[in-house]
Amino acid sequence: MGLLTLPATRSIPPRAELKRKLGELAVPMEKYKLTQDNFEKLFPNGRVATPLGKVKLGENQFAKLKARNQEDLLGATFQTLSDPVAVLDSDRDGRKARMYVRSFKKEAGLSTVVSVVVDQFDGTKPIRVPISTHRKDTSGHCLILCKRVVFLGFHLFVDSLPALYACVTRIP
Repeated sequence: MGLLTLPATRSIPPRAELKRKLGELAVPMEKYKLTQDNFEKLFPNGRVATPLGKVKLGENQFAKLKARNQEDLLGATFQTLSDPVAVLDSDRDGRKARMYVRSFKKEAGLSTVVSVVVDQFDGTKPIRVPISTHRKDTSGHCLILCKRVVFLGFHLFVDSLPALYACVTRIP
């Protein structure tokens, strides 16, 4: 199956539609106690399967979450990478990056988690590595940075499929 993408000259789905869908598709954030055992269960060998291929977490990712007291981000990182609502192309510090985006319900509204993934090279072979995962109270920030939508969880966008299908191209 080819990668689903949108032509660079079109901004479909419109940012407003994507933002609306992020609100509609918010799910409860899975809670895990921040332990090495739980980390290894979610990310065996420090890896996670995404709709666009495997991503390798940094060797110190567990220690960073622990040091920053970000227990709630353990489950959110897994959910965001393994089942994103969208993956967006952007630039991060002059490097091409992909933002994996997932929305979550919280007591006072919504929270969007964005995991920024870049290619790092091991010799000539690229390895996809998340360089940051953070929580935003709005999805607007990541949509402003978006250059192109490279993946939509189409199973999540069923009511929008006719309009989306008309503007999506398949890359072999």
